[in-house]
Amino acid sequence: MRIVYVSSVPVFPTNGGNRAVIFAQIEYFRNLGHEVYFILLTSRQIGSFDEDAHREFFGPNFIPLKRSRAGETLYLFQRWIKIIFRKIKNLSGQQTHLFDSADEIYYSPFDKMLKAIFRRIKPDVCWVPYVFFSRVFLTCGPQTLKVLDTHDSFSHQLAPEKESAGLKRADIVIAIQDLEAAYFKSLLGPEAGRVRTLCLMRERSVAVEQRRSAGATFFGSSFTANIASVQYLIEKVLPEVVRIVPGFKIFVAGSLCRDIPHQKSVVKLGLVKNVEDAYTDAPVLANAITAGTGLKIKLIEALSLGVPAVSTRLGVRGLPDQLLQGVIVVDDDDPIGFARALLTLHQNTEARLALGRSARRAAQQWVASQKAELEAILALTKRDEADRHSI
Repeated sequence: MRIVYVSSVPVFPTNGGNRAVIFAQIEYFRNLGHEVYFILLTSRQIGSFDEDAHREFFGPNFIPLKRSRAGETLYLFQRWIKIIFRKIKNLSGQQTHLFDSADEIYYSPFDKMLKAIFRRIKPDVCWVPYVFFSRVFLTCGPQTLKVLDTHDSFSHQLAPEKESAGLKRADIVIAIQDLEAAYFKSLLGPEAGRVRTLCLMRERSVAVEQRRSAGATFFGSSFTANIASVQYLIEKVLPEVVRIVPGFKIFVAGSLCRDIPHQKSVVKLGLVKNVEDAYTDAPVLANAITAGTGLKIKLIEALSLGVPAVSTRLGVRGLPDQLLQGVIVVDDDDPIGFARALLTLHQNTEARLALGRSARRAAQQWVASQKAELEAILALTKRDEADRHSI
């Protein structure tokens, strides 16, 4: 089949959870023999972007869509008008959401470009990450299976009826975990059959070495929830650990490093080329999540590498029980309990090794189940459009 990804998020460098999920899906589609196109919707907020890596991986099937200067000026003007009106409403005491519609950050001149590309490619499947880009589905034909990969619920940014309107443009709505799937089903009502739960991660052929440990690792990109979480880990949990083991260190990997100060007992690794590099010296994930929604991709990635984890309950929210075999779960806002769990894995090599083996087995079983779900979604291309929603 011809599968077209239309994404505002690049694949390379694969340094974020959303990128890791997209890459895992694309890699599996290609392994199944499908032809994959990647259309990148460029913007000022694109983040780190390696164009050469995209062209090397996708070849001529990589299609970046550029914004014109005039189009971008008009887009920004319209955005500022909406923002100003919302601020006025807030000042007058009216409750508003962050966005007026699912299309507010979509650059509408992309429509014409996409229609031309779809007429040429004639895709069997159009796969779009995030509800804010669901308008893409209006540009492809009725014979194309339209899959919206939500990655997260945006109930805190969109009114329910606005988010629902975006979801209804898709034939299939993918939730990253069961709690969000239930929410999407409530929004869709009679059309709840569109919702599927899926979070495919890459299979890892080699596990991280577990025999030596200098501490634990926190992995994350720079955004508010991760900043709050790593502050909790460093300010509340770490002092309890170093009181007993002074040499224990927290290794922080990812763009989050720029948001934390230099201090003793914290090692800032910065961006790592490969996820496994983050766990070289500290093969335990300190998943001290205190804020945020969605599914913690870094947790599944760690488990797939045979890295055991200590997590708050919020950090495993929405995960199936089968994935928790490699995780010690501690109550939220219990820094002493979290510190004790980290010390157990740090000081007891056999316990760390055993939990790591359990983590890897659980992750392998998870990947197998997610591959089966992904293939079931693709099989819907063989059904008539009316049948897709009744599954």
